[in-house]
Amino acid sequence: MDNILTTLFPAFAFLGIILFACDRQDKRKIELEKVKAKAEWDRASECFRNDVTQEGFEEIVEATG
Repeated sequence: MDNILTTLFPAFAFLGIILFACDRQDKRKIELEKVKAKAEWDRASECFRNDVTQEGFEEIVEATG
């Protein structure tokens, strides 16, 4: 029994390390996707001016439409 544990322990430890690394990589990928989505949203929202009222915006839409 002792030989089996001594033989299998390195394999299980290696498997645990691999699974931990994969989980961290997935979390980094999700965080990167969030950062990219926020950057895209920020880039898209730069097109809008804060000093335009709702009525002014509707006039602009009617004039361009």
